[in-house]
Amino acid sequence: MYGIDWGEEVQKTDLEDIVEQYINVSYQDYKLKKDDYFEGCKTMLTSEKAALAVCHQIQMEQERLCTELNWIDPDWGPKRKSDLERCKKALYKTGEPPNKGFPDPKDVEFVSVVELCASKGKVPKFAEGGVSSNDCKQGNLGDCWLISALATVANRDELLLGGKSGMQLEADMIVDQEVSSLLSKGVYPPIFHRYRRFGLYVISLFINFNWIYVLVDDRIPVNAQTRKPIFGRCRAIDEIWVSIIEKAQAKLYGCYENLTSGYVDEGVQSLTGF
Repeated sequence: MYGIDWGEEVQKTDLEDIVEQYINVSYQDYKLKKDDYFEGCKTMLTSEKAALAVCHQIQMEQERLCTELNWIDPDWGPKRKSDLERCKKALYKTGEPPNKGFPDPKDVEFVSVVELCASKGKVPKFAEGGVSSNDCKQGNLGDCWLISALATVANRDELLLGGKSGMQLEADMIVDQEVSSLLSKGVYPPIFHRYRRFGLYVISLFINFNWIYVLVDDRIPVNAQTRKPIFGRCRAIDEIWVSIIEKAQAKLYGCYENLTSGYVDEGVQSLTGF
């Protein structure tokens, strides 16, 4: 829909650079302040410019290291396979399953979607040909309110992926103020799409009347034996938008367990601001 082939490697010169060239975003020289961090977390930002500045720092560090390994979130979730304590905290408030039916943290592993898809001969895509309400599947978590909200918002691609209906993004397009504004819209704003090549996703969520930009890596919780996602996911294994947005919500609210129980209208508001 947006002139982007999600299966191709993102180039270093992407739409974000075009926006900067035409409207002087100037995030690269932005000096981060204490107020830029939501609740003190350096990977949850209170403005788009601050989020871009942090993403730029991550990009520079990844390129300096010349590593093929994707970025790993230093603030939330396990840092490695053996990091059981951080896995517990990402899953549950006390670190233990609250009731029967919830997965035991010992049976859970956070695995990159690249690795999961590669095992099936696939390449992960945030969304394939746009989004659909039929993409959404709930997992072993009582967050039907969020999954229902995602299914509702998925009736309009632009609310999730930015841009506007029928908009085509071309490398040589003239980016004016109106177009640059559209690139900042959506739960997963197009201006952040280039960073997926580092396994970095920026999800824009509305909470307490403010937009918060939540940075998450591309690892999702799976059953360590079956390698199947244990929480929300898309029907197609190579589509990841449901899992990534649910993960961002879990990070924003502290853990996956905190997503249990809610109202669909609250979910829609967190995704759209409406």
